[in-house]
Order: sequence, then structure tokens, then C-alpha cells
Amino acid sequence: MREPSRVLQIHPTRHCNLQCLHCYSLSGPRQREALSVDLLCAAIDDARLEAYDAVSVSGGEPLMYRGLVDVLAHARGRGMFTAITTNGMLLTDRAVERLAPVVDLVAVSIDGTVESHDRMRAKAGAFDAMERGLSVLRSHGVPFGLLFTLTQFNVSELAWVAEFAVAQGAWLLQVHPLHDSGAAVENLSGWAPDSQEMAFASLESLRVIVEGDAKLRIQVDTGRREHLLEHPEEVFAGGAPDDLETMPLARLVHPLCIEASGRVSPLLHGFHREFELGNLHSRPLCELAVDWRSSRCAGFYDFCRRGWATLESDDGPSLVNWYDALSHMPVALAA
Repeated sequence: MREPSRVLQIHPTRHCNLQCLHCYSLSGPRQREALSVDLLCAAIDDARLEAYDAVSVSGGEPLMYRGLVDVLAHARGRGMFTAITTNGMLLTDRAVERLAPVVDLVAVSIDGTVESHDRMRAKAGAFDAMERGLSVLRSHGVPFGLLFTLTQFNVSELAWVAEFAVAQGAWLLQVHPLHDSGAAVENLSGWAPDSQEMAFASLESLRVIVEGDAKLRIQVDTGRREHLLEHPEEVFAGGAPDDLETMPLARLVHPLCIEASGRVSPLLHGFHREFELGNLHSRPLCELAVDWRSSRCAGFYDFCRRGWATLESDDGPSLVNWYDALSHMPVALAA
């Protein structure tokens, strides 16, 4: 499977059938905010011209967005890799039949064992419904992976999740540290994994790979401090390029996130508003990109550089959830 390197992340709606304890976008059944298909297709066209090569649709629950198939088909038509992230509960035969021709990968969220998953999803039976959705994906031959949210308290469940992933036929198990934002701020204070817990997760993932099924790829979304210090350019801390005015936006910042409000943010949902590109309801992405290069790109790179410099301290963590760390760093440090 071709892996994308420059991702446009789209959150077309905050409407969701669940109200999870750790939802970073504060989505839920009562949220109705959504972007039009035409607006998103225009943004995809602009993003492709800016060298983004993938579209990943999240939410909210993307399967509750009526224009999902149209948006994915448009991205496919532009030669882009397509993916969605879903809670898996709405993966019916009808839904997957429509998705199959236009999606390259379906990422299904999982929060541990049955009990842990249902508790985090605030919904009894959520795990069983998700498992039924996986069987539908298998029956239609749609590639899928599992997305496991790592907290300070669930690394012991990682091996169980890996065994479940193998049994279900998952192509990928992505281990993503809890993002301390949105609903998690109120519901899960102190649950974000520290560097020691992330190290345990990395070691456990390595053990599972060595002892388990070689067909399952495990990805832990953390960066080694030593690697980041040696390669600041990989985390936008090497200084703004001299030719940023002509360089494709995808080489200057990725991922790029379109939120349900129309806001366009670098790196992840809800990133510091001082560095956002603007709002698609006001101007198209192609114009926002031009202005961002001239007015905010240099400041964004300086901010990343200052964050990177904190890794140089002798007592710095060995593993870093880099984007989350940046999102919690005071913007005043960029002054």
C-alpha cells in the first residue's frame, strides 16, 4: 500500500453518534456544524496544487457526514490517497459498499479491552458494534487499521489490542498518545501518558512485533528526543526556507487541518490560532496559503524552533509527543 507523506486532514462535521470522554474536537450527537461538499472539493483542488498527496477525513463521525463519499471520490480523482477515521459503529454493508471504491484505508478507533473501550466511548455495546463493523470491512476487502489511544493507564492492554488486531485482519495498529485537549481536559485530567509510559508502549510494541504476527505493522506516534535534536527540519524547527514564497505549502507544513468551522490550522485540530491560515468561509485555500507564507510562516517556524530548543536540556524526556507538546507551549515564547 502506498503511504502518503503530505496529509490534508479534514473534519467536515462535529456531528457524532458518540460523546467520547477524550474527544479533542468536542463532537457529539447535538453538534450540527458541517462544511459543504463544494467548499471541501475546492480546498482539495488547492491542496493538490500545493503538493498535498493525501486526504484523511475524521470528525465528528465521518460516516454521519452526507457528503463523505463525494469528498473522497473527488480526492481520488485528483490522485490522492484517501482515508477515514471512524468509531466503526456505522460500518454497515450499505455504507461500506459506497466507501469501498473511494477509500484506501479505514482507521477504526479502539481504546483497549471491551470494558475500557465502552467506558471511554461512554456507550455500552460500543465495542461490539465496532467489532461488527470490522467484519463488514473484511467481507468487502477494504483495508483497515486500528487506532489505539494510549493513556497513562492502559499500556498493559496494548498486547491484547495487538492480538485483537491480528485476529481481525488489521493492516496497521497505530498507537497514539492521548491529546490533552477538548473533552479530555475536563474528563481525563492527568491521563495523558508521560515519557516513561510512552517508552513502555514503544518497548511493548517492539515485543509484539518480534513475538507476534509479522503482517501487522505497529506505529507509535512519538519521536525520540535524540532523533529530533539531530533532525530539526523534520519538525519545522530548522528555520523558514529562503524560498518559502515559491515553495509548495505541503513542504512548509504538514499535516494541514481543516476544521468543521472552516478554520485551517497547521499540524493538528485546534492548534494555536496565532498560526492558523484563516477560514475557508472567507477565502479559498489558495489565497490563505499565499498570505500565510508572507505573514505567519516565519513566526510558525520560529515557534517550532523555540519548542525544539527545550529538548536540549539535559533532563528532557527521551520520547516526545511533538505536536501535542507544541500545542501546549505558550505562544508568548514565539515573541
